[in-house]
Amino acid sequence: MKELLNTLNNNPDELRPIELAAQIHYDFAWIHPFEDGNGRMSRLLLNLILVRNGYPFVVIKSVDKPQYLRALREMDISGNFNPFLIYVSRCTEQTLDLYLMPEKPSKKEEFLSLAKLAKGTTYSAEYLSLLARKGRIDAIKEGKTWKSTKKTIDAYVEEQNGK
Repeated sequence: MKELLNTLNNNPDELRPIELAAQIHYDFAWIHPFEDGNGRMSRLLLNLILVRNGYPFVVIKSVDKPQYLRALREMDISGNFNPFLIYVSRCTEQTLDLYLMPEKPSKKEEFLSLAKLAKGTTYSAEYLSLLARKGRIDAIKEGKTWKSTKKTIDAYVEEQNGK
């Protein structure tokens, strides 16, 4: 526990926040200091580290529990930390996507893939995707697909034509 607390408070290996959060989570769960509540405490520590470093609170969904447990088990069996780190990174990314999601469109509008929206412009889907990643247009990411509204793309095109 002393080593875990030292890592938590001092980060001697200079891990990035998500790496540190995942490592502390795993280490605490492995130490298993309590009769009950070790998993909850591990997730609380994970979120403490993320929030201290400017990340939003991450929720590990119950539907994802098998994947979560599989990644922890992989670390137990092989010592391979990557599956668990990737799992925590994806959870963080999903939370950030939700947190940064633009306001829902009106009922008249709907989110369409940037590939569909690009067809009505002189811009490629790849370029619109770059704009979305840089926050230049409002867009959401569903899986691997960026989506936005026609209104958003039309406003961007109009803004560019006015320059």
